[in-house]
Amino acid sequence: MGKLKTIGLILAGLAMLAACGAAAVESTPKNGACQDVQDRDRIVDALGYFPNRLSPLGAAVLCNDAAGVERALKGGASPNAREPGGETPLLIAAAIPRTDLLKRLLASGGDPNSWEKDARTLALHYALSAGVQRDDWSAWDVLLASHADINFRPPGGATIAEDAVSLGAVDKLLQLLDRGYHVDPARLVRELEAVRYDANTEPLRLQAIERVRALMR
Repeated sequence: MGKLKTIGLILAGLAMLAACGAAAVESTPKNGACQDVQDRDRIVDALGYFPNRLSPLGAAVLCNDAAGVERALKGGASPNAREPGGETPLLIAAAIPRTDLLKRLLASGGDPNSWEKDARTLALHYALSAGVQRDDWSAWDVLLASHADINFRPPGGATIAEDAVSLGAVDKLLQLLDRGYHVDPARLVRELEAVRYDANTEPLRLQAIERVRALMR
């Protein structure tokens, strides 16, 4: 009976360890990726794939490892350095989003106007997507508060207002207009006229068309 009791205690201890491991939000980065990451689906939705070759800073952001982010920054890592997939650590933080880490990267010289190398996707676009898909507007609010240039168009890419039209976030387009968006209003009107939304969003589209047309006068 003593032996069976010992085995039972060992099994109970292993079960407790497993439960503690399952409760962890993220694990430590290893070889440029997270091990047993808990929000893998969220990352894939945000970035379009799961990165497995990242810099120490990029991997720490992906894994939600604040201590790792601090170590990398103190070691001289840049929030704006390109990762193999074309993103930067700041873009990764904006996309998932990892808002506390995004704030830290911005405070360390991260560029709120940064954009992905291939698709020319803005940090604001990633934050907008997180809001539309997850109803998480934290990164969007942080980037706007950090004076991201809402009129910036990356080479070969779209402005954030054009992205708002394509994602159906017309309320955010109106917010951008309130903040002084003014780039190529004729193009923006054409894009607004080419789309149709649901009954709740359609009145906002019509309002946005009038607002943008006023910029052309």
